[in-house]
This record gives sequence, structure tokens and C-alpha cells, in this order.
Amino acid sequence: MLMSRVDARLLLIALVGTLRAFSALAHEHAEQMPMGARLGSVSFETSCQPQVQADFNRAVALLHSFWLDEAERTFMKVVIADPDCALAYWGIAMADFNEVNGGPTSEGIVRANQSLAKADSAREKDQREAAYIHAVHLFFDGYTGNDFDVYAKRYTQATEEVAARLLRPVADRQRQIGKGEVEWPAREMLAEMLLLSGKNGEALHGYQLSLVSDPNRFNALLGAGNAAEQLGRHKVAVEYYRTLLSNCAGATGAALKELERAQAMTK
Repeated sequence: MLMSRVDARLLLIALVGTLRAFSALAHEHAEQMPMGARLGSVSFETSCQPQVQADFNRAVALLHSFWLDEAERTFMKVVIADPDCALAYWGIAMADFNEVNGGPTSEGIVRANQSLAKADSAREKDQREAAYIHAVHLFFDGYTGNDFDVYAKRYTQATEEVAARLLRPVADRQRQIGKGEVEWPAREMLAEMLLLSGKNGEALHGYQLSLVSDPNRFNALLGAGNAAEQLGRHKVAVEYYRTLLSNCAGATGAALKELERAQAMTK
């Protein structure tokens, strides 16, 4: 059971970055996904009826691949088959963010708000799913087409908080059973969520716990240095950065970009 729940949490973290990633997309998105286009495999645990799970997973994969129109159609297919599937209505609202085309259309705003109202009244949802829905409410409630960045920030912050709350018990469980960070780095990912939410002290502690099981993890060392720096603990930050640079003496390509801050701090 731990595997499927971790899959859901990993997907949530991916969705945290959805709004940020939209503006960086390099390809156009057609109303219908081209023949031959491939989707990643998604396993997202829901409270919906088992017979709609495959379509729901496909809809989420489409959403994360930014085929928004096709994702919305697939979520609609789910609600036709299971009208009480709250997360399917959430998915319709998520598809209506539509930043790739300049933000939600006026019709999309109406559709998203209607979908969220249905999600609120739908019976098939647990606390986790209700938290997802609440986060999207924070974007669309009161949104009229202006101040997109302000409303998007509200959504992103709420989703990061949800991600952190969901990851914490997974990370604690891994520590209890002696499961390291290599296969499922839940503690490290939790620390990242805390760092994104501005909770730098908690983030640093999380990275430190992650490094207990694997003292040379790239992301944990980099994150610990960043969190310590944000806290004004420059000596601690430099210590983490020096360890990171020592481990990455032969780094090339994208890794070098990640190390720029560490190099600047240790000069």
C-alpha cells in the first residue's frame, strides 16, 4: 500500500509545479492529442469507483503532459460514469488554468467554478482529496481574469502545504522501518516543500534527517545549504556547499548550473 500512496504524493509534487512549467513549454497543445503521442504511467489513489480509475489516471497523465483539452474531456468522461467522483471535478478545474494560452478564459472560469461546486458536494472524497480541491478554490474563488500571478501564488502555496502534510507521515514511516532515501526520498521531498513554503528551519531539519541515511545526496546537500543560507547561518551553509562541491568535482552540464550558488558562497 505504501507504493501507491507514495505515487500519489509524487504526482502531487509534480502538480505543484504545473503553473510554473506551463510558461516554459516549447510545443503547441492541440485540442486533441496527436496520434502516437506517449503519456507517462500514473497511479493516483482516489475515493472514486474502481471502474473509473483507469480513465482518471489517464486524465491526470494528460493534465501533467499539458494536453488540457483532452484531459478535460477525459475527466468529463469520468464524472459521467461516476457523478460522485470529487477529484474528477477537481481535474476539470485544473485543466481550466490554461496558462499556455494566456490564462483561464471567461468560459473556463465559469466552468471551473461550477466544477468546484460539484466537487464540494460530491460524496467520494477523503481529507486528502478535499485539500486538493480547496487549493484550486484558492485560485478560482474571486478570480475574474485579472491578477493571475496573485491567485496562482495562493494556489501554489496551498498545494505546497498539502504536499508537505502528506509527505510527512511517509517520511516518518520510512525512518521507522529503516528505509533509506534512495528509492523514495520522501524526507528530502518534504524538506523541498517546506523550503518552497518559506519554512526554512523545518526544511533544514528535514534535509539533515535525509542526510543521516545518505550523507552524499546531491539534492539534500544543496537544499540544506540553501535553507541554512536563508536562515542566515552562513557557516553551516558553506559546510554543506563545500561537501557538495567536493562530491561533484567532475560535474558537467546541468549539474554545473546547480552548483553556481555553492561555488559563489565558498569563494
